[in-house]
Amino acid sequence: MQNRLFFICPTDRLEPIINSAFNGVNYFYSSLGNSVGFDYHTMQYLEQMIEKNNIREIFFVLAYDNAILLDAIGARKYECIYGMSDFYENINIQNNNAVVLSLIHKNLFTILSSHLSRQIKELKQHSPQILENKIYLEGLILNKTDLVFQKQSCSNIIWLEDFHLN
Repeated sequence: MQNRLFFICPTDRLEPIINSAFNGVNYFYSSLGNSVGFDYHTMQYLEQMIEKNNIREIFFVLAYDNAILLDAIGARKYECIYGMSDFYENINIQNNNAVVLSLIHKNLFTILSSHLSRQIKELKQHSPQILENKIYLEGLILNKTDLVFQKQSCSNIIWLEDFHLN
C-alpha cells in the first residue's frame, strides 16, 4: 500500500475525490490556494511526517475552478487574509508575465501549472530529504466536471524567472 501526501486548498474540498482516486493511505496538508510557505518550522513538521508515515509520493493538487486562485487573478477580495499578500503578488506576476503559446482558454491551466511547478521547486529547495529519498513529486489539476486529474505541465509556456540583456 502506497502512502501519499497531498497539498490541497480547503476551498476545493478534494479529500473524498482523492481518496476515491488514490488507493492507499493519503495524508493532507491544506493551505489557501496551495500557498504553503516552506519555512523552518513547516519543513521540520513535513519532514517528520514524511519519515514517520513512510510517504513515497507527494502531490500538489488544485481544482481548475479554485476559488482562491480565481480571486487572485480577478476581484482580489481575499487578498486581505493574513499571509496571502505574497501569494497574490506571485499569482499576479505569473498572470502578467507568462508568455502563453497555447489557446487563450488554456490560460488558467497555464497559471495553475506554473503555480504548482513553483511550489514543487520550492519544496525541493527546502528539503534535501525529499531528493535523497527519491520521493515522487507531481502537480495535479482536477477538472471537477468529469473528475479527471491532469498533470501540471509548463511545456506550453515560456516562463522567465530571470532575464538579463547585455
